Amino acid sequence: MLAFDLGGNCSERKHALRKLWQSPERNYFLAFSRWTPVINQRCNEMLLDIYKRCFQNSEKETEKICLAKKFSFWNEDLRISRNKVNRLFKTYIKHKTEGSILEIVQSSGNAYRKERAIYKKLLLSTKRKAWESFCLNHNERFGFLFNLVFNRGSSENFIGVNPNNDPNNTIEDKINYLMDNFFPSPSSEDNLDYTPIIGHVEPMVLEDIEMVINALKGGKAPGLDRIDFRIWRAVFIHDKEFILDLINICFKFNYFPEHLINAKVFFLLKDGEDPGLCTSYRPVCLLPTLGMIIERLFLLQLNKWLDRNNIILHNQYGFREGKSCDLAIHDLIETIKIRMPSEHLALVSLDIKSAFDTMNWPVLLKTLESYGFPAFFKNFIYFYLKNRRVFLH
Repeated sequence: MLAFDLGGNCSERKHALRKLWQSPERNYFLAFSRWTPVINQRCNEMLLDIYKRCFQNSEKETEKICLAKKFSFWNEDLRISRNKVNRLFKTYIKHKTEGSILEIVQSSGNAYRKERAIYKKLLLSTKRKAWESFCLNHNERFGFLFNLVFNRGSSENFIGVNPNNDPNNTIEDKINYLMDNFFPSPSSEDNLDYTPIIGHVEPMVLEDIEMVINALKGGKAPGLDRIDFRIWRAVFIHDKEFILDLINICFKFNYFPEHLINAKVFFLLKDGEDPGLCTSYRPVCLLPTLGMIIERLFLLQLNKWLDRNNIILHNQYGFREGKSCDLAIHDLIETIKIRMPSEHLALVSLDIKSAFDTMNWPVLLKTLESYGFPAFFKNFIYFYLKNRRVFLH
């Protein structure tokens, strides 16, 4: 049961948020220099306060979780079947070693093999049912099941990369090598030469936020703040106006708070890959859940503008609602069927490796400019990309 209380200094924070929201300033540089530190400070204070209040009884809850029953499938039926198999096996071996007549040896052998097959089938079905029951009924948040699926229970010594083949490299050296490979320091070409000028945006309404909050899926691992979607849903139910003001402040100043773009990262070794290669690892970045909520609300605004201005081509299938690879393949096959009787056809398929990882941010902002994107979208994306950091946990 999640207990949540917005007591204490919450009224002061809400007053400060509304003061920000009602600010009439339109000079972006004045507003930015004056209010951005305040937004970041209030955001950080709020996250810390929510974390403390939600987990004020965490010591007792943690103790209960640690004592939670782990996955087990063994039962009395399996024990009886196993003992029967052992007994028949001993009988079969006894007849075989004592030189019993062939019919008795064969009969005891067949009885043993038949019962062994029954035991194996029972063992597999019992394991499967027990695992399904455990997965459906477990109540640990990112506990045993999460650690098992993501191999988090093992030591960090699984990292097999070895910079310069130095046998004296420590785990820290190996991790730093991986971090530098996946998250290199930005070059001079990556510097965002962009001057934000505040742009107007229609404020969000409660209906939009309710739609996003209600669509949140539970069980997602939280980021550095350790606050999951379940908690934000409780906060929203407790005080909807508070969340509405918080979101609208970010939108009003076209600003994505810096505390919400810092990611927690860990590395997964790909199945069957050489642990000595950096490319054999998959980095998994976990972002603060409040930032993910703001992202989805921003996406609502962005999609409205894209649809209204007919920016995205009809044949764009990727990352669009109602579109998919299956639909793209279907349309391609239909086109081939129609044109094949009278035309020659050739298909050229291009795949850009690590397309998102190699995106040039200055080029992205120039592309937005060329399509006439309003200042709000450019500013928001600019602050979303600026000064991003990752932390290994």
